[in-house]
Amino acid sequence: MKKPPQKRDWIMISLMILGAVILMLGPVGQFLWFFILRPLFWEAVFALQRNLYWIVLIASLCVFIFCLYDMKIRRFFPWHGVVMALCLGGGTFAIMHIHIEEPTWEVSYGAVNHTDKSIVSIIINGEGGILHVTPHTVGTPGICCVIVPQRWRPGLTATIKWREAGHWATDAAGKVIYEDSGLPLLIEAPWKTRTVPIPQYISEGAFYVFFYPNDEVRVALTSTSEYLEWEEETPEDAAYQAKEYAQ
Repeated sequence: MKKPPQKRDWIMISLMILGAVILMLGPVGQFLWFFILRPLFWEAVFALQRNLYWIVLIASLCVFIFCLYDMKIRRFFPWHGVVMALCLGGGTFAIMHIHIEEPTWEVSYGAVNHTDKSIVSIIINGEGGILHVTPHTVGTPGICCVIVPQRWRPGLTATIKWREAGHWATDAAGKVIYEDSGLPLLIEAPWKTRTVPIPQYISEGAFYVFFYPNDEVRVALTSTSEYLEWEEETPEDAAYQAKEYAQ
């Protein structure tokens, strides 16, 4: 006479089913997400989906350890191997899809121009646009956005790409050359690039780029002491502004 299934056997059967589900979480999980769960439980399922692969990994590890423990106190059964193989497959699948994202801030940016030339466009780490900063002035932050890590680390840098104001094309006699449309021909200045360190910060702030003569560039968040130091008016700034006001 066969023994009725023991409680432990039912547990192991359930674990086998769980292992099979783990392997099916790829296409089946996506189908359930888009057509059933997402419309019904938007916020809860969205949070679950963001951590889905971590859940799969932890569940696979727990079931695998339970199988090892069960083999130790009893003996090896074929379904032990099946469940452990499923766990290894599910765990590997999860590890391949886990992507750890560094928490970041999206902050606006501005510029301080300590040079005699206008800055007409600024790009920071490949992001940005037009921010016209006239000579020896401050460009108010309002351009979005620069992405910075919430936790500063040594060696953190930013790549600054900028273009100064161009000039009108002239002929040998010094007269401005006009296009066929009747507009003066503008010769745009070349792009310049510098990669500079970001000073240590502990809180969020707007991102500022500081331009100095000889293409020297510095950057800092407004929450740092470096910003307060570099934002201050230089003697060259004061002399230029005095000259402008005198005209």
